[in-house]
Amino acid sequence: IIPYIMKNIPGLISLILFGGYGRGEGAYEKVNGKIRLVNDFDMYVICEKQVDDNILDKVAHECSKIIGAGGMEWPDFFEEGYDFNKFFHVDIHCLSLRRLKYLPPLSRYVDIKKAKVLAGKDLSQLINIDEKRLPVAEGIRILVNRMMALFLSFKPEYLNRKLSDDEKRALNYYISKAYISCAESLLIFGREYIAGYELRSKKFNEIYKIKFPDLYVKFPDLGEKVKKFTEYKIVPNPKEVNSLKEWFECQKRIVGVYDYITNKLTNGDKLEKYYYDDYASYVLDKINLNFLLIRKFLVF
Repeated sequence: IIPYIMKNIPGLISLILFGGYGRGEGAYEKVNGKIRLVNDFDMYVICEKQVDDNILDKVAHECSKIIGAGGMEWPDFFEEGYDFNKFFHVDIHCLSLRRLKYLPPLSRYVDIKKAKVLAGKDLSQLINIDEKRLPVAEGIRILVNRMMALFLSFKPEYLNRKLSDDEKRALNYYISKAYISCAESLLIFGREYIAGYELRSKKFNEIYKIKFPDLYVKFPDLGEKVKKFTEYKIVPNPKEVNSLKEWFECQKRIVGVYDYITNKLTNGDKLEKYYYDDYASYVLDKINLNFLLIRKFLVF
């Protein structure tokens, strides 16, 4: 699909494979002796000018067809029966060359620096984001996204019948993503963020009990869960997981992590007062205007 993307996206300077596959950590399974990829190819194109989303979506959909995948995204069609081939898709995002120097402090932009350049120039040196200063709200946003995906992966009818192999795999996949996001969010909150599933799991287990002792008391097994499901995310083995039991345990822990971070951040006050504070600090620091009144006004 690389030649097709290069040909059909105007002004393309760099094509980057992002996410797990871009770091060599993309999920795959062996099914009937064949390799099956899981979820999506997440890509960024860096172009001379911003490319319209309709063009990107059309190219991405065609790429899914080229590799024989369904091209559907799970959150958009969650009511349908889960089928890994049907829901494998290509996702393409665009950044203009000019925007690279002014990207907001999001974890996905930090991760681009560790991604694989498939074609064109390596422009990662133009991205200047301090990963130790990612906003706490970035971790909260990640948790909310993962809670939503975890919620959508479950159906009440699962309690009354035997799950298919693909349904188990789907639950396990989103459980894995949820635990990975718990570690990611807490590392952001503790100013210890690091790119890469395995590196994050290792770092989280090193600091969890020390940096988050009250959360550790509530969920002493969270480090073990993060390690187990990080390994599962990369090389799934459904036979090792009791899917329903793990789903209910996971939802308690991800909500617990969300409550922990938001309560620590706000001291029980309204979240909206604090959510944008780190983002505002990051922007104002660049122009030497990070003063309390200016920051509060910008947040407002």
